[in-house]
Amino acid sequence: MKNFVKQLSQWILALICAVLILNLLCFAYYHPVHEMPRSGGATPGLMYPHMWGLYGTEGYGIQTIDSYGYINPDLPREKEIICVLGSSNTEGFRVGKGERFSDLLNARFGYKDSLKFYNIAHSGMFFDDMVRHFDGLCSEFPDMQGLIIELIWTKHSPESLRAALDQCGFSEENDTIGALTSSLTTKQRIMIAVKNWVPLLRLFTNQYETYKSSKSADLDFAGFLYSDEGVSDPAEYEQALNEVFDMMRSRFDGPIIIVYHPMTTLSADGELQLSTASTDEIFRRGCEAHDVDFVDMTDAFSKAYYEDHIAVHGFWNTSMMTGHMNDDAHRLIADELYELLREKGIN
Repeated sequence: MKNFVKQLSQWILALICAVLILNLLCFAYYHPVHEMPRSGGATPGLMYPHMWGLYGTEGYGIQTIDSYGYINPDLPREKEIICVLGSSNTEGFRVGKGERFSDLLNARFGYKDSLKFYNIAHSGMFFDDMVRHFDGLCSEFPDMQGLIIELIWTKHSPESLRAALDQCGFSEENDTIGALTSSLTTKQRIMIAVKNWVPLLRLFTNQYETYKSSKSADLDFAGFLYSDEGVSDPAEYEQALNEVFDMMRSRFDGPIIIVYHPMTTLSADGELQLSTASTDEIFRRGCEAHDVDFVDMTDAFSKAYYEDHIAVHGFWNTSMMTGHMNDDAHRLIADELYELLREKGIN
């Protein structure tokens, strides 16, 4: 019995050591930031301030959270900023520090000690979500000089676009970083500390959620991207889209630039497949009718692949070109935006 207890103790000790080592390794591989949800403002949530996040699952990205809860270097903002809104591609947790197109634009325009291009991207936030938060965006950033929006698809059902016209708004009492952090309970603060110091737990949770998603019959992300599902009535889509742009222009009359970059995948014979759709041209017309610049990266991404032999997206699991935008994609977007912004006299 004594030998069994001794052996069991050794096994438990070995297991504890293994867990501690794996957790330590996670600090250099997967250390996600903590988000605090909110009901209003420019985005559905803010990150816990003055923390850092590291994602090594695609590429290798380390980003910091500023004092406002957004993913930026903790530098002062210019008096007149250009907000950069998008999803996880624009967040840039999968590219190197300083390699996001918002970072590249700040560098190219000479902003080293302050931020002119202010990244407010939020993972999982797509065009209808951005529309829903548009009033909150304008209220949270009343001195916004311009807006850059990143999109990976243009197809949304007319119903989802019209539903997004019901605006979230913005409340100084509830939606600022100060309000969110001060409202945290002791239990919530302890949970944040645990998640911060035990990234292994969050890695296992993320892997489990990814596995569940991959087995879900309801989730066919690739099927959605590479089909025209949800746009069976183009005329109704165009009308709903114009209603959205009318609302946006009634709220903000400054420069709006929409950067559209389709997702990519490779066929069995190595041909590049792009998630373009019939709604792209309708979306372009809507932009032109409302003085919104539409920067379409489709040709640039295709040229990069076929002529320059550059893959613009990383890996998702082991599938090449199915992940988030990589450094090259961000650089190509920064190139296009830099020239356009100079033409518009923005510096």
